[in-house]
Amino acid sequence: MQDKGTVCAVVVTYNRKELLIDCLDSLREQTRPLDAIYIIDNASSDGTETILKENKYIEDLPPMSLLNPWEKEFYINNLTDKTSIRIHYVRMPENTGGAGGFHEGLKRGFDKRYDWLWLMDDDVILDKDALSTFFDVHIEQNEFGFLCSNVLGKNHLPINVPGIDLRLNENRDIDWGRFMDRGLIKVRACTFVSIFLNRKIVESVGLPFRDFFIWEDDHEYTLRISSKYPSFQVAKSIVFHLREVQTPLNINLEKDKSRIKLYFYKFRNSLYILRKYDKKRKVAYIFYRRLVLVVKSIFTKHGLFKTYIILKGNIHGLFFEPKS
Repeated sequence: MQDKGTVCAVVVTYNRKELLIDCLDSLREQTRPLDAIYIIDNASSDGTETILKENKYIEDLPPMSLLNPWEKEFYINNLTDKTSIRIHYVRMPENTGGAGGFHEGLKRGFDKRYDWLWLMDDDVILDKDALSTFFDVHIEQNEFGFLCSNVLGKNHLPINVPGIDLRLNENRDIDWGRFMDRGLIKVRACTFVSIFLNRKIVESVGLPFRDFFIWEDDHEYTLRISSKYPSFQVAKSIVFHLREVQTPLNINLEKDKSRIKLYFYKFRNSLYILRKYDKKRKVAYIFYRRLVLVVKSIFTKHGLFKTYIILKGNIHGLFFEPKS
């Protein structure tokens, strides 16, 4: 693929200021320099704006009180060749969740007419060639929907593994390995840890649903794309996800009551996705499995609260229809 056009990274952050600086520093070290970075600050309360100023990512602090998103442009040098990177810092007036943040960042990057948009969480550290390897793949721009990185955890083992595309090819056999000789694996869905797409895809499928608030917005959006365009994981594009919990989310292992309530969104949003993209038989089966989960949850810490969240999320998921 020819290395043409401008590239804008979109980083959504909330109360992880030290990890955010590490993420931004790794973006500045890319061997294929970025043209811009959108930092969507979801009303962080840990001094994120101050540490950004201390590290010269921004020069001015946002107002203390906001009614609308506050955006201002700054510049910082790429660490590889000293070229200038435009920093778009957006301070949100309230926490809109990861879904709201990526909706906002992708919309603004699209409106600024950047050709390529690279979405990631604030706790991601990128190998210096993570971006350049996207352009190294032997595939034309109009032949894919999105590319995603090979994500490793703190122990350098795979994490956030994308859903393999198990659809059939012309031989009536599974097609996911068609481009393995090019270092590509055909996938259906992935997380917003590191995905790369062209603005023409946004024109075609729209924006992520901000109504999801948190969790599964990336799953739905990448499914929406791969339903229309083949999409791939790029083996040589390496990033490290330093999230606090390295294992998959599990409400029954959750001990922090303040986090348990967030699982409402996971159950609601994932059931919506099942309704939209899978057969009714599978939706019924998953709903049954979650009723079994309710019984198991009763005997865990904060068991009654967990059962309430599971039931509430699934009932809402049967009727939930995101509008934006």
